[in-house]
Amino acid sequence: MAYLEAFLDFPEYEFIWKYHLRENDTSLFEKFPNVHPVEWLDQNSLLAHPKTKAFMTHGGLNSFIESSFNGIPLIATPLFGDQNYNTFIIKQKETGVYINFKEISVQLIKDALKQVLYMDKYYENAQKLKKRLHSYPYKIQEKFVKYLVQQ
Repeated sequence: MAYLEAFLDFPEYEFIWKYHLRENDTSLFEKFPNVHPVEWLDQNSLLAHPKTKAFMTHGGLNSFIESSFNGIPLIATPLFGDQNYNTFIIKQKETGVYINFKEISVQLIKDALKQVLYMDKYYENAQKLKKRLHSYPYKIQEKFVKYLVQQ
């Protein structure tokens, strides 16, 4: 509920939430006109859309890679495994912010959204990373052949 309440403070933005609706959940989103639950969507297509401004994620590798290649700033709330490491990289590169899931509150979510949506550095750093990823000089096959031929 903290996320939904925080989203109300950003009426100029539409929030798409991957959420499996059950029968008793139908009224859950009624009070939140800028939140749109969806059962499934193509995450990479959403991240590639020019109107996408930020991505809230647990910080898994797929989300991390897809958002990086699309230049989208992140709000990461890692839960376990590689998510903590990926979130460390996100913080280090300043392509997003971290929320500790043990401390989630409406105010913490609002603060994270304000940082990512209104502070230019996160978008700019995400775009720099995107540019670097897209301009990598070798495809993996070319690199393999290059090193194989040098032997």
